[in-house]
Amino acid sequence: MKLMLAQQLSKVIPDETSKRRVGTVTRCISFTRDILKSINPVVDLSAADYINKHMQDYEINNAKRLAAFIAMTIIESGNYRSTRENLRYSPSRALAVFGSRIGTLANAQKLCADKTGRALANHVYGGRFGNTGPDDGWRYRGGGWIQTTFKANYEELTKMTGIDFVKNPELIEIPDNACISAMVYWKSNGCNEAADDLVFRFGQSTLSAPNGNLIVGKASFPKEAVLLRKRVNKAALDMTNFVFNLERAYAVLKPLFED
Repeated sequence: MKLMLAQQLSKVIPDETSKRRVGTVTRCISFTRDILKSINPVVDLSAADYINKHMQDYEINNAKRLAAFIAMTIIESGNYRSTRENLRYSPSRALAVFGSRIGTLANAQKLCADKTGRALANHVYGGRFGNTGPDDGWRYRGGGWIQTTFKANYEELTKMTGIDFVKNPELIEIPDNACISAMVYWKSNGCNEAADDLVFRFGQSTLSAPNGNLIVGKASFPKEAVLLRKRVNKAALDMTNFVFNLERAYAVLKPLFED
């Protein structure tokens, strides 16, 4: 479930030629299925087509930004195979995820008796952030590669893209739209700039921690990586997988942006 900043995005139309800026290597590269396969061979490789199509419009235009976007969306979309939130939880899992919004295991059992997840969605998402209709929790449940949630955010997404996700929320499940929705969230929530703050060891693709580490669960990770992850997932879950994919992606992408 994701909240999006209510700010209008100004799209950046890329030049047809390669571009560089002093200090940060910024280029128009062609992001292909072969490149994505080099980063992670088990994902749905067709995702590369949509990333390549839209990444310049949302200023995902250097190795750090693209590596971070890929690492984040691989986790949030289940390897690019899930474009809508699955709320078919067991009662114990539902209680663990939504906590006080469910309250007790008995309530969780009642809500999870509906195996579609609809009753759970309407209970935990209903009555807030624009969800006023009896079925709005279900209609505006998480969608896209970064799981945009709530009617207010579908309304904002509609304004930003011109695609009517409010009238037709199922449009967010289309892979091209799933990618766009994730990039809208990414740019409007400062994720590009947060990715720029990542520090890698000199001449390597492994993360460094010049500003120290933060503890997540029982492990510690570079502060900048944790803060970036929290922009999408407040609990910074799956940090190990995030860092693994981030470092692999950066190792593959850095030479492409510097050639």
